[in-house]
Amino acid sequence: RRSVTASASSHEAEVMVLPRVGLDALAVRWRDKEEREKLEFLVGQVPVFNKAAPALLEDLTPCFERVKVAKDTVLYRPQDEASSIFFVWEGEVQLLKRLDLVKTRASAAG
Repeated sequence: RRSVTASASSHEAEVMVLPRVGLDALAVRWRDKEEREKLEFLVGQVPVFNKAAPALLEDLTPCFERVKVAKDTVLYRPQDEASSIFFVWEGEVQLLKRLDLVKTRASAAG
């Protein structure tokens, strides 16, 4: 439902209207384009998918979600459950591993 009233405020106005059915068709085209882009990325950038059957790839691509993350956003930490696989579409992701260094004291044999 609309929350405001819209009316022509000049003697004559010309508007461009995108009916709901047109909006739905546009959404399908955008989704299809995104699916093609995801398929091209998987085949071109992720070696494990290079030789996958096309039917398998077509089934898989809708399962992938393209997500933008801000700088310094933590994607996961050690001990997090591995519930997703990440592929870097664009930009850079830094992988860090904490090393706990323990000082040891050598005793002189004497």
